[in-house]
Amino acid sequence: MAFDPWSYDADKDCFISMSEAMAAVHDWESLGIITEAQANQVVALWQNGTKNPACGIGDWQLVATKTFTIQPSTTGDWQLLATKTFTIQPSITGDWQLLVTKTFTVTPEGFIPTCSVDSDCSADKPYCVGGVCVECRNDADCPEGYVCKGGKCVKKEAAFPWGWILAIGAIIAAIALWPTKKPTEKPTEKKEKK
Repeated sequence: MAFDPWSYDADKDCFISMSEAMAAVHDWESLGIITEAQANQVVALWQNGTKNPACGIGDWQLVATKTFTIQPSTTGDWQLLATKTFTIQPSITGDWQLLVTKTFTVTPEGFIPTCSVDSDCSADKPYCVGGVCVECRNDADCPEGYVCKGGKCVKKEAAFPWGWILAIGAIIAAIALWPTKKPTEKPTEKKEKK
């Protein structure tokens, strides 16, 4: 039977760890159940950080389970707040590598979606976002002077008048720094010689 260096990947994370490489060295030096060349193969996989080619790029594998507590930013009943994107990365020894980016819509426990596509929604709330019909998905869906917040078009808050404040400040600074005229000196009269 052909030697498979990946048989030393005991935790099945698709990489050979230092302890797994040391197990191969032990099996060669102390037990003699593999050859030096086979032990070196396993050690080389660890040193190079080689990923097991049998682990497909698109295959998902449970790396860790995380628990998140998501709470609404407003008091009262739950409503769709946002759709968040989480990047899931492996917790392996060595360099981090992007596996895949997934988009999750977070809703409260017991939530029953009211739509699955935009056509399920009414004219006053025409967009289906995360199973809820909403007025808008982004600012472009709202009329002039309104922005999209939490799926509703709300009046845009008046911007602070920085332009006027800067203009007035510049005028005050110009007046304060304006050079003042020095009093004109009288020409000195030449004294006549007597």
